[in-house]
Amino acid sequence: MIDSMDIFAKLDGILTKEAIDKALNGEHVNEWQRASYPVIINYFANSAGKHSEKNWVKRIAFTYSWLQSVPKSATPSTIDENFITMEKHFLHAKLKKIKFIDSEEEKIVRFKKKQYNLNEFLIPVSSMIYEKENIASQLPTLTKILHFMFPQVFPMFEKNVCEKIFGSSFQSYNRYYNYMEGLKTYMNDGANAVYIERIAEKQGISPLYLIDLTLSSNSDDKTPDA
Repeated sequence: MIDSMDIFAKLDGILTKEAIDKALNGEHVNEWQRASYPVIINYFANSAGKHSEKNWVKRIAFTYSWLQSVPKSATPSTIDENFITMEKHFLHAKLKKIKFIDSEEEKIVRFKKKQYNLNEFLIPVSSMIYEKENIASQLPTLTKILHFMFPQVFPMFEKNVCEKIFGSSFQSYNRYYNYMEGLKTYMNDGANAVYIERIAEKQGISPLYLIDLTLSSNSDDKTPDA
């Protein structure tokens, strides 16, 4: 099993300055994502704490502009109060400050004195988009929404990134949790972590998104996840 330290080692090997610069300026740059990312992040930031049906329709619409499908069963409704509370606690958090508490039964993410099971973030969003909950197959969509809501905490988790880190495109809840923990270690101790933060700030994007771009641009599969 690939654990968080294995992931850290892989990230440290892949995220060279040359690879980072290529991700921003190379031939595989996705111009739609480049143009829309700051617009989407700005909308999500301005709509923080707003959970009307209209706000969630817009969030889902923005997210699906990055996917190759449309939401067939989206039924935006009142999101549960627990999610709203978590949003307040994690809105200005950063992944490098998150504590991970992993047990057989729970995958805990903790910021300061507040801690939640990772599923408490994923399931409420899943329930508004899909008729049936299947977190593993829904991760490309759910992690995009969470990234747009919390761009400094939740990385996107696409099949090509999963392939790069884990050696296969099989996505799972456990793999995403381990990826987050390994990424947190990298943001604190990685050889080019400071460089990534500096370039991301200059570009007006999240460091986690810059890492996603770099991993994707170094993958043979450039097709966005559906």
